Amino acid sequence: MNSQGQFGSMMEFLDNVNKDQVVITCATLSVGFIEELATSCEKKDLTFFDMPLTGGSIGAQTGGLTLLVGGNEKELEKDKNYIRLYCTGS
Repeated sequence: MNSQGQFGSMMEFLDNVNKDQVVITCATLSVGFIEELATSCEKKDLTFFDMPLTGGSIGAQTGGLTLLVGGNEKELEKDKNYIRLYCTGS
């Protein structure tokens, strides 16, 4: 599927997201795709975080994976406990 097809599917997904939910990506996606998604979420008044994972297989084996978080700082502060659960499982 090309990026336009992926973005079209994501837009259909966003039509079903409630304003009290948070949209999070945790994948290898193009900068352009993330920018379009962030803009679409902003237009729909949805909270969006881009959370790529780094460290690769060695990081996974050694417990050295790092989850980066990009998004609205105020919303991040509000949702940090949920994100902490996502990162640590506890």
